[in-house]
Amino acid sequence: MTRQGNLTQGEKLTLLKAGFLPHEIYEFDFAYSRSGPSWLSVNPGQNINFNASNFQDMIKHRIEYVDKLKRLGFSKDQVALRLAMYYQHKASKRSVFDFLQIESSPSQRQKPLSDLTMLRVRTKRERVEQTMGGMYGKKVRPVKLPRNIPKQAEAPPRK
Repeated sequence: MTRQGNLTQGEKLTLLKAGFLPHEIYEFDFAYSRSGPSWLSVNPGQNINFNASNFQDMIKHRIEYVDKLKRLGFSKDQVALRLAMYYQHKASKRSVFDFLQIESSPSQRQKPLSDLTMLRVRTKRERVEQTMGGMYGKKVRPVKLPRNIPKQAEAPPRK
């Protein structure tokens, strides 16, 4: 049985030209769905929407990042080492999907409603910034979260 990935050869080549490392492409190609890996004939793989705006933004920002590093005098190998640093020697579980998640912007109709959601977004963004530098991807815009603070109970009148 041959392993069938989620990405086509053209999509893999596009990612490789954009500066993605081979193991990052492999992670996208053989991403598991909840039902199991894509290479099992019974279980379909993760549905990777290559044409989604956040996926295309991730590719665009990777191209810009690699170009900036090359303009600063980094060689192709140094750029690859810099990208690989994100995954090395870290206690937290990091994956290529972190880059995809920082590109996702919440819908205008559906704002994040909790501090925890924003904390998770900022934590991932800071991890990427600490390893790759502040020039990778787009910035997290400050969001005013709605607060449901009940009115203070009025004191009963004095007699």
